[in-house]
Amino acid sequence: VTGDNPDFRFDKIIKNIGCVGRRAAGETRIVGYAIDREGARLYDLNNPTKISEVIRDKFDAFDKGNIELIHTVHSKSRNCVIVCVPDANRDYTINNFIYQYPIDDVYKGWWWQLDLPSSINPQDFEEIEDVNGDARIYFGGDDGMVYELFDTTKKDWTLVDGTTSPITTIFQTKYFRASSDNEGTEDFTGRIQPRMIELRYNGDQDNTFTVLVETANGASQDVAVDNKTLTFLFRQTEGLLRLPVPAMQPGEYCRVTVTNSTANKTGAITGLRILFQPRPGNFPIESGQLNPSIPQIIE
Repeated sequence: VTGDNPDFRFDKIIKNIGCVGRRAAGETRIVGYAIDREGARLYDLNNPTKISEVIRDKFDAFDKGNIELIHTVHSKSRNCVIVCVPDANRDYTINNFIYQYPIDDVYKGWWWQLDLPSSINPQDFEEIEDVNGDARIYFGGDDGMVYELFDTTKKDWTLVDGTTSPITTIFQTKYFRASSDNEGTEDFTGRIQPRMIELRYNGDQDNTFTVLVETANGASQDVAVDNKTLTFLFRQTEGLLRLPVPAMQPGEYCRVTVTNSTANKTGAITGLRILFQPRPGNFPIESGQLNPSIPQIIE
């Protein structure tokens, strides 16, 4: 839109791409964004850049009946866009996602899912700046209460009745295949047999993490070929733990899931490494690439 009041000119720059609703669009510090039926895109006044392709399966599964009721908000303090998608009952209790990005590099962000307590149904988000200059994100629930998100002074969810519950955090990789080089190519790979998991942690002590290791024969598989669960308990002065993976059936692909649901604890996973043994598979290991007799490491 260009011009001066009342002589405005409207030029449609991009055809066949729109926005599902008035609250499904907004602006970051640098560019604008909009959500259509296929996903989320960034706009720089000319070229759209689709940023939701990595979670395309999530967008494809959204109920399209109330999709125009999607609401979003951009957080300057957290460098993120919060996206809330209603289900068939117009509730926002399941599909809440966050696109987070490095400072001033909105095109290189990552997605994660915000799992609120089941009793909380967020109707709208707003970011405000308080009298101390601190940015706070608030949202209203359909119970008539106002909640604060990312309250740095709290370690648990605090509900309407004053009770608290731990904030469950889950990190999960996609199914990955051992590679012959650092570029992630899959030219010379075999079956993966996990041997050891190394987990690095920084935060409150006596904090427990579980690590689920799965092997599979495909990049997308509902039931894993085999799986093992390891429990990491970080006590005082412990920031690095290594645990052996019990013998399990190797697979062409491997997936790792890290879960924490400990009350009144806060901390960060700073690194994870998996030591594995490559075995012959559908994609044979060629001489000079991966040596099956030497354990390999993926970080």
